[in-house]
Amino acid sequence: MKNRYLRLLATNSQFRKLLMAQVVSQLGDWFSSIALYTLILSLTGSAKAVGLFIGAQFLPAAIAGYWTGPLTDRVGRRKLMLFADFGRAALTLGYLAVDRPERVPWIYAITICCVLLQAFFEPAHKAALPDIVTREDMVPANAISGATWSCVLALGAALGGVVAGVFGHQVAFVLNSLSFIVSAYFVSGLVLSSDSKPRRPKATWGECFSYLRKNPRIGAYVLSKPLWCCAGGVTLVLTLYGREVFPITAAGGEVGAISIGLYYAIRGLGAGIGQILGYRVRGQRKD
Repeated sequence: MKNRYLRLLATNSQFRKLLMAQVVSQLGDWFSSIALYTLILSLTGSAKAVGLFIGAQFLPAAIAGYWTGPLTDRVGRRKLMLFADFGRAALTLGYLAVDRPERVPWIYAITICCVLLQAFFEPAHKAALPDIVTREDMVPANAISGATWSCVLALGAALGGVVAGVFGHQVAFVLNSLSFIVSAYFVSGLVLSSDSKPRRPKATWGECFSYLRKNPRIGAYVLSKPLWCCAGGVTLVLTLYGREVFPITAAGGEVGAISIGLYYAIRGLGAGIGQILGYRVRGQRKD
């Protein structure tokens, strides 16, 4: 099984480019997120303000997903990913202007716009896999992509906490912007066969729900993410603990940024271990 993963990474340059785009983009996201948690708390001292920020990170994507997924097949996956990367690279620099409490709403507005662009990037990124890997390689390709998310969360949160904690939040914001430029560089090298084919007609929502009724197991997978998000408020607790209860601070950096980053890094490790345990328990059984 291990050889399948190594072979895919070694022989498929298109998959490596797509994977690198995911890695650098998500690394930058965590650099920025840790810096924003600490910046909002330092400017407002309000847990409610951080909670609103977390809502701005998740709610717009849930709403936009109803349109961005079908749009992927109509516009083109590579174009949407490039559009999202360049848009976020420009928008994230706007965080640099937030230097006093009355400008905190700017963070919410910029974050909502970035999340909407991410809602374009993610479906296009996932839909690009069948274009660049064979049907036999879809399982290891998805496994690598999922494991990468966990690893990047652990590494990105830890490094993001160190960067914000030692150098300050502005450095983290600049690095996040640059990460989207690097991601766009890798995306620009992709050759996706579906982008050169006639656009498929847009499926209606009635057809989508009909498919889920006929495939209840797929429906269960669809519900898993929103159900988890109902308890996602625990991420607010991680932020408060990192800054208010067990802060680790370096001279000249953001208060508590290092400890917040470590909390989120441990979350990433847990997500990675969970996948390994799940595979041990269930393996590739289909029942």
